[in-house]
This record gives sequence, structure tokens and C-alpha cells, in this order.
Amino acid sequence: MVDKTSDGAAAMVSALYGPSVRAAIVSGDLGVLKATLAAAETQNRQQGDIRAALAAARAAHAGLKRG
Repeated sequence: MVDKTSDGAAAMVSALYGPSVRAAIVSGDLGVLKATLAAAETQNRQQGDIRAALAAARAAHAGLKRG
């Protein structure tokens, strides 16, 4: 998710993706894995499927590049 800072610059808001989920799995720490899973499930409910969002972002990017 992108948010705007006070000067109008884009600031990335924390989002869970494969690397953070895989790191939680590899950690072997049940507490870390449980917390990461809960956060990922909440994020998915709130934001929906990241693949659909990426497809929309790619389409918008291509359109803006064409002018």
C-alpha cells in the first residue's frame, strides 16, 4: 500500500509478501509463524488478492508509459 508523506512523496506502508512469510517459516518459531500468518490473513482480507492488484498496476503502468 502506498501512502503520502507530508511533502507529497510516496511512502510504502508495510505489506507482507513471500520473503517475510518464508522467513517466518524458516525461523522455526511457532510464535513468529502464528503472528505472521495472522497478519497475512488480515492483510489478505483487507486488501484482496495481490495478483489481481499487480495485474491492475501493470496495466496502469503500461498505459502511463504509452502516454
